[in-house]
Amino acid sequence: MKLTTRIGAACALALTLAAGIAAYGPDARAQTDVIEQRQDGFQAIRKQLGAVKSTVESGGPADAVVAPAEAIAAYAARIPGLFPQGSETGGDTKALATVWSDRTGFEAHASDLETKALALAEAGRSGDMAAVGAAFGAVGKSCGACHQDYRGK
Repeated sequence: MKLTTRIGAACALALTLAAGIAAYGPDARAQTDVIEQRQDGFQAIRKQLGAVKSTVESGGPADAVVAPAEAIAAYAARIPGLFPQGSETGGDTKALATVWSDRTGFEAHASDLETKALALAEAGRSGDMAAVGAAFGAVGKSCGACHQDYRGK
């Protein structure tokens, strides 16, 4: 793996983990602005997906997707906690009421994203770019399925 790719992956992971720490740390902002916290996290996921897409489009190296995929999985595990009761209004949220009315389904989607992202990381470790491409497609479908049911336009 090229040094620049490793540095970029490490920076991406650090940013995503920092967003998670901010969301769960003692910072009062985490309690008062959970909408902003989750939006920041989803933007971090978007950047991670962009890094993976770049790797897939360029044909590798496969291991360059490991850190972004693990960062996505780590954030996915935290998603349900970023949608507490009472955060459905206020701010600029696109979350639909179904996040709270179908909590079991919502949490299942977050879990599916975590599972698919971990599979993407494993595909990256295998070195098989065909497996990486397929796993990346599965991550994208997982995101889309959740957006369809739980996110407004």
